[in-house]
Amino acid sequence: MLDLVPDMFPSGADPKNIGRTFLEPACGSGNFLVEILDRKLAYVGRPHQRTAATIEAAALRALSSIYGIDIDQSNVDASRHYMRVEMEHHMNIALSTEAVSSGFFSAVDAVLASNIVRANTLTDAKDIDIVEYHWQRKAGYVIREWSKLEETEQEFDLFTSLSESAPARDTVPIHFSLLADNPDPVAAPTPGKGAFA
Repeated sequence: MLDLVPDMFPSGADPKNIGRTFLEPACGSGNFLVEILDRKLAYVGRPHQRTAATIEAAALRALSSIYGIDIDQSNVDASRHYMRVEMEHHMNIALSTEAVSSGFFSAVDAVLASNIVRANTLTDAKDIDIVEYHWQRKAGYVIREWSKLEETEQEFDLFTSLSESAPARDTVPIHFSLLADNPDPVAAPTPGKGAFA
């Protein structure tokens, strides 16, 4: 089935095409998700990326563009597990003797927790949160944007603020190593406060 959409995957002619979005609305134990990830990760590593930092960022970009929903929590758990195993396997090959940086696998787990969820796609679409990852030019930095899988129709009145209907979003890019510690949107630091407000 995936061979029917070759332009959705990286290729020799387009090796940087690792961020195309896939949503599996009934992902089961993750067979399609793992195959999608595997096809993307085939173009993550040397010679496509030169440094360990760019390899890690590319691997996370590939992972963060894959979404899965299933009604059965055991399927969700299995999908997350198999996707993580695929990431571990690939990074061992891509980095060979180098170790992944601190925070890489906590970022993998954070992405899997947000992107593979338990829900009924047919009945819960207006309640399913989707986190879209906008990877920045500086390797490893991302801005996340939250929205619903299916937007609800909203009526505006004099007392409704337009900002209330806007998607939640990070206002500053954050490094992937901070994703697990910041599951909610981060804001720019205010004078006299810590890194994130």
